[in-house]
Amino acid sequence: MYDVIVIGSGLGGLVAASKLSLAKKKVLVLEKHFIAGGFATSFKRRKWQFDVSLHCLSGLAEGGRVREIFQEIGLYNRVEFQQADQLYSVILPDHEISVDGRVDEYQKTLIELFPQEKKGISELFHLFVTIRNEMLNISSGISNFLKYQNHSLQQMIDEFIQSPKLKSVICQLWIYFGLPPSKLSANYFAYAWTDYHHYGGYYPEGRSESLSNQLKSIIEENGGEVRTKQEVTEILVNDGKACGVITKKEGEFLCNHLISNMDPKKMLNMIPEKEKLPNRFKMKVENVKPSYSCVQAYIILDGVFSNLYNEKNHEVFVCDYHDLNKVEQDILLGNYEEMPYCVTIYENIIPNYQSSSESTLTMMQIASHKDWENLTKEEYNQKKKDVEKIYINRLEKIYPNISKKIKHIELATPMTVKRYTGHSEGAIYGAAQSVEQSLHRNLPQITPIKHLYLAGAWTRPGAGYAGVISSGYNLATTILAREKREVLA
Repeated sequence: MYDVIVIGSGLGGLVAASKLSLAKKKVLVLEKHFIAGGFATSFKRRKWQFDVSLHCLSGLAEGGRVREIFQEIGLYNRVEFQQADQLYSVILPDHEISVDGRVDEYQKTLIELFPQEKKGISELFHLFVTIRNEMLNISSGISNFLKYQNHSLQQMIDEFIQSPKLKSVICQLWIYFGLPPSKLSANYFAYAWTDYHHYGGYYPEGRSESLSNQLKSIIEENGGEVRTKQEVTEILVNDGKACGVITKKEGEFLCNHLISNMDPKKMLNMIPEKEKLPNRFKMKVENVKPSYSCVQAYIILDGVFSNLYNEKNHEVFVCDYHDLNKVEQDILLGNYEEMPYCVTIYENIIPNYQSSSESTLTMMQIASHKDWENLTKEEYNQKKKDVEKIYINRLEKIYPNISKKIKHIELATPMTVKRYTGHSEGAIYGAAQSVEQSLHRNLPQITPIKHLYLAGAWTRPGAGYAGVISSGYNLATTILAREKREVLA
């Protein structure tokens, strides 16, 4: 009998399990994959090791939310983090902007480039910070959060900025959230933008899997268990209360509290007699719109990238047009030749990332699962080859002769994401962070089934590493508080 069982070992589940195990709860984490960590893992090809997903982690500077969580659960001092001096650069049709890791310098650069927008830039950046502070400190008031809760990022930014070029620059982080400005929640972007520009970005030594591995160690050192190759097939409910799970491999495990860190639609189908659940809850789960997926190329180059191309940034956003709202049409059409992409150069933040005179790159685009489904094996493989060629040709335009230096390239597609995560439509950000279903409008962490909870990117507060880390921490705090109230009662 366990105090808590967690289904799924993504960071949301691992953080929740770590905090609960530190509170002397007997915790069991069940993971269907052969490695724990979800997106926070890596994989090997020949002698090379690639990070599955992490580009940079926000919120780790002094005063950052992620740092505070990591410090409390004992993770912060277990992992060494490297800070990016330059957060990223933006390459647009007519100019390139490097975004300094100091937000005051970034603001100064934008004002120099767009002097007529000085007032709007200052007011917008101040608003971003104010909204984040309101979200973390509700007692101080939430007037700005409430004002913009029904606004898209486009609607918010239109109030302050006139230049289409400047709007494009400021909104480039859209790719981290998977929606164009016209669809993306303004408040969600404001929080994440502030978290990144004021309290990020960092990358862990040992890749993102070092976070997962250390969280696993914290759980085990405090009497908990993390079991891989354990696929849950059924959620046990007795008299309206979650009381355990059945796994394909080992059968029944019982518990007092059950946390689902998986796609809630799949979770719902694991509950016997789900028709007895409140219709409002079922409909909310079934109507959750998944985020888009992605196509990502993992690349090894012969040579040190910063020497070859004088590129010092570790993250480069490339956009061939200014109107970022055009991107959704390109996603749906599978227009990989024109839609924006980002390049991550890992050696520019972690020297000797591969322990050799080679460079590790990823090239990523947001993509639709529909563009890759229902293909024959031959069609699928050919499509991958075609997109690889497109990617190399696009990289050539910025980094001449790069094709001659490529030693290895392989592509992950929405089908890859779906296969490894089980996420509906290969969603990389869980629920789409739209105005209609982000933050407080996302699925609540407490369900109508007593002692069944949700953690991760499909629930509150939202997606991304910082989002799921907060989700796991918040949920563990809630469970402990509810238990304390029940004891006192």
